Amino acid sequence: MCAGFWFSATIYPEVCQRQCCSSQDYSGAAFNFFNNLRVPSLLLMGAACAGLFAPPSIDGRWKNAARYARRIYSVCMALTVSHCLMVVFLTTITTTSILLGEIDTMAASAHDLLMGTLFFEVSSCRAFFLTSLTTFLAALASKTFATIACSETSGKTYTCLGIGISAFLLWAVFAQQAYINSHISASFGNLGYLYARVVWMWLTKFHPLAGFAGALQWVSYIFSVSFMSLGVFLSWQRKAGKF
Repeated sequence: MCAGFWFSATIYPEVCQRQCCSSQDYSGAAFNFFNNLRVPSLLLMGAACAGLFAPPSIDGRWKNAARYARRIYSVCMALTVSHCLMVVFLTTITTTSILLGEIDTMAASAHDLLMGTLFFEVSSCRAFFLTSLTTFLAALASKTFATIACSETSGKTYTCLGIGISAFLLWAVFAQQAYINSHISASFGNLGYLYARVVWMWLTKFHPLAGFAGALQWVSYIFSVSFMSLGVFLSWQRKAGKF
């Protein structure tokens, strides 16, 4: 049995027991699942790449608010591109491995296959894709606020429209979060817990002792968390007037 099955067996032993009783080939279901994530991720990544280097202007009123909106926009667009790229990478590699017979797709049901042998790939793709939707909508809300609401040429009408549209986009973010959490609560708890769990699985599965790439992954992740935390801290310090 492949290493992925052994890894999932430690988490879902009851799934593995059912697989031993009656198994069928559910490679088609796996293909459909990963293709349903790959196509939207490609479209979303294309839109995010186009807007990544087109941040909103801050030449208007409320320059401090527009400046923060510009920063949020750039960060969210970069996160959208990186998460979508991870989804495209995982779905392409996984479907190719299934096609080559490198992954055992025999299971008692499609659910057992996705939550058993392919648990690592399924949970990673879901976490990264759902996160990319959130960051993309947050980027759109930030750019709408900075471009329309903060523009000097906008009258009261367009200022109100800009704030209203930004608020609606944020509503979409939180509405999606509520919907997602209600549907994955049985399997993953909530999106925040799922994302933290996926990151932990990546760090433990590909640790520094697993090879040079694993060590670089740890170093890169530590650097990213450290410098993002430092950036938030310095931004707060500047806002407080200490720098």
